[in-house]
Amino acid sequence: MAERRLQNELDFWFPRIESIPLLSEKKLEELQRKLYSSAQWEKFKHKSYGAKGTRLNLSNFTEKVIPWIHFVFEDNEFKYEENTFTNHEKINSKSAIIGNALHEAVSLFDLYRYGKTSEEDINNSFPSQNWSLIIPFLKALNNGSNDVREIWRSFHTDESLVDRSKYILSEEFGKLPLSVEKDLELKIRKSEETYELGLKLAKNFPESKDSNLTHFSETLAIFNFTQLSPNGQSRLQIPIRFDEIISETKTNNRVAYHFFDLKTGKQINDWPHQFQSLLMEFLAGHFVDQFFEKGNLPNINEPFITPPIRNILPHEKEISFQFGYFNKNSGDIAYVPVIQNYKSREGELFLSWLAFYSDATNALKKELSEFLKYDKPIDKKTLRYYQPELPKSPTYVAGFSHTSERCDLGGCGKFLNQICTPRQKGEKKTLIWISLECPIHGNRSFEKKFVPNEEIFYPKFNT
Repeated sequence: MAERRLQNELDFWFPRIESIPLLSEKKLEELQRKLYSSAQWEKFKHKSYGAKGTRLNLSNFTEKVIPWIHFVFEDNEFKYEENTFTNHEKINSKSAIIGNALHEAVSLFDLYRYGKTSEEDINNSFPSQNWSLIIPFLKALNNGSNDVREIWRSFHTDESLVDRSKYILSEEFGKLPLSVEKDLELKIRKSEETYELGLKLAKNFPESKDSNLTHFSETLAIFNFTQLSPNGQSRLQIPIRFDEIISETKTNNRVAYHFFDLKTGKQINDWPHQFQSLLMEFLAGHFVDQFFEKGNLPNINEPFITPPIRNILPHEKEISFQFGYFNKNSGDIAYVPVIQNYKSREGELFLSWLAFYSDATNALKKELSEFLKYDKPIDKKTLRYYQPELPKSPTYVAGFSHTSERCDLGGCGKFLNQICTPRQKGEKKTLIWISLECPIHGNRSFEKKFVPNEEIFYPKFNT
């Protein structure tokens, strides 16, 4: 009977898997050519390793930076959402406040459903949160009522919740960001609209429960990678919050891990949000690798910070990830599962896109920083790249270019990129360094030779 209840709950939260389409390899190669032939990349690739990293939270990275990169590199086929290059938080402050309240409601209703009311149980359910930030949950669940409506009423009107989400996010960066006007936040949080939406959300939680499931709420993590790209050793530091993680103890001491993230806005199926889904699944795998021990997660009351991750691929474990899109009108949740097979062609393509975005973000860090901090309009003249139309006659193209040769490592088959660095040695012949690199496996061959000067093509800049 317990196994049936367990299966029913997991079927409810984690239905069948669906795949996500990726942008084409051809599009990736087009943008790589522009980036790796740019003046910014030429400057970036000579920087020290310590200068080749950038910190970006998941939302900014996927919803702002990725569209910005496609726009800068003149990807005319890319579909941009309305207000892509404006400050969404300022525009939709009410939606953001209600969204934060509903995210907290997920944690509250989960505690209520499992009967967790003691200080120890509630504290252990928030492994990365400071104790002061979970006091509102303790107060609401011990207000003398067993009615979920009264518990929610007590919770969402608690004035100590004002700015709570801002403090949670600030822990990722070590400082408190500017908040919306506190009076406005309090008014919206206390409104009947927020109350009714919370009750609609509560109806989506199954009443069944099982001791084989362990829930963790609002788990913060900061991921550090040794490198995400073999081309320039670039890397990103990515802070993220998982709304809910469920560890499931199965037979033979096997453990499955299920990650859930609530979305309270409209469901958007454009490329940045699709990539965000894949990236969250990717980071969920690394989170299990780094912090879980046989289904258990330590309670550290601060964000989980990884050491530099050397292996780009997470280990193979039983992991599922899904989004839940909450419809504020109907009160229903549409569940969208996400899975990625990193040994497939699609998995390799995702990793190649991630490497490219890491390279572009770091090479254009100055321009990107001005855009994110000050909403500075994008001036494409800040980017210069070589003409993509190259003559067929020269044997060697100075800088970055594509080749017809393929990587033979493990049956990879990726086209190799050629990086040619000339050094003028005479009037008739030039010494060149030629490196052939795979987008996945890095350097595959290297040679140095003298060639006739007329065999070297020097592309001109577009401005």
